[in-house]
Amino acid sequence: MVLDNKKTLEYSLGNLCFFTEMADNLRESFGIENFGFLRIYFDNQFFYICNNKDLVKDYYSRINRTNIFYNRNLSSKESEYQAILWPNKPENLSMNLYYQYNYWNGITLLKKSHNNEYIDLWWFAASQENTRILDFYINNKDLLCASIKYFSYKYEDVINAPNLAIFSKGIDFSNLQCCDANDGVENNAISFVKKLFPKGFEVRGRNGLVTLTTRELTCLQQIAHGMTAKQIACNLGISFRTVEKFTHSLQIKTGYSFRSDLVLLYYDQVHIFLKVI
Repeated sequence: MVLDNKKTLEYSLGNLCFFTEMADNLRESFGIENFGFLRIYFDNQFFYICNNKDLVKDYYSRINRTNIFYNRNLSSKESEYQAILWPNKPENLSMNLYYQYNYWNGITLLKKSHNNEYIDLWWFAASQENTRILDFYINNKDLLCASIKYFSYKYEDVINAPNLAIFSKGIDFSNLQCCDANDGVENNAISFVKKLFPKGFEVRGRNGLVTLTTRELTCLQQIAHGMTAKQIACNLGISFRTVEKFTHSLQIKTGYSFRSDLVLLYYDQVHIFLKVI
């Protein structure tokens, strides 16, 4: 196997564990079995990683000498993801590779960077037999986007690693079929976080990363909305003393003693993931 940049492959394999963890959560919560990321630069460089090490190796080996499709007019709204359902038969080299690994019934979400220098492609896939997952994609695009947003923030250093892109000429998505995802589906953001991240939601506190429970996250949200402890207790159906307990836990974990600091933390790190995209 000849690679243009062996270091990039080694980096991808070294950080594969984060994608494996995410794929496990997606499988348990929604039945989505596979998860991956591809960044394509306008000068035809790319960086690729997913939850399968053999696929990553094959991808860099096979795709690095074909033609990348890069379209600067991909979407008229840079802030929105364009949803593309995978075809039911392979139409290019990269899709053929996915199908060889039994990665079918997939969707790719694409978005341009604000400076138009690259496009990010996040893909979700299941087995060939799991055709019902397509309905989930179409009706829950907001959940897929929220999971991308959370992952992008939590592992920002992984996907934005400098100087690791392989010079490549790969992937043509021009023949894929766009789908009209239903953006009007009701979204309970806290419930989403609880399902997708059962071990808790990570934020950066004063002394580093800390994990908030669903209840702590809910209390933080209420605090940020200006609710008093009594109002929070009433809204959540818990006692005033329990609210104080959760608030104290938030202060200890994050290292922020003042409500104003907790409010800033919420709007800086949490609110962006809980609003519907």
